[in-house]
Amino acid sequence: MTTRGSRFLTMCEGGNVRSVALAFVLKDNYGQDAIACSWRSNTRETRNMLYAWADYIVVMQPHFAEHVPGEFAPKVRCVDVGPDSYGTPMHGDLLAELNKVVRGWRDRGWKI
Repeated sequence: MTTRGSRFLTMCEGGNVRSVALAFVLKDNYGQDAIACSWRSNTRETRNMLYAWADYIVVMQPHFAEHVPGEFAPKVRCVDVGPDSYGTPMHGDLLAELNKVVRGWRDRGWKI
C-alpha cells in the first residue's frame, strides 16, 4: 500500500505565475499532489471545492488569506513571494525561492 502525499492548493491573484510555480515545484520536484488557482478568476464554488479537497491552502501573499472562508482557515499557510514581478512561473529566482521553502517542508515531514 502506498501512502499518498499531501494535497496542496496554491493560490495567488491570477493563478498563472506564483501559484503555478509552487504547484510545479511540489508536483515535479517533490511528488506531491498540487493544484494552482486564483482568488480572482476562479468562482467561489470552484474555490470552495478546492479548499475542501486540500490538506494545505498556500497563499502567495498574506492578504490573499482573506479570500478563504473561515471554515478552511486552519489549512492556510503563506509563502510570501510578494507581488508578481516574475512574469512567468518558470522564472529562475522564483523557482529557487520556492524550492528552498518546499525543501524545508519536506525536511520537516511535510509539517508546514
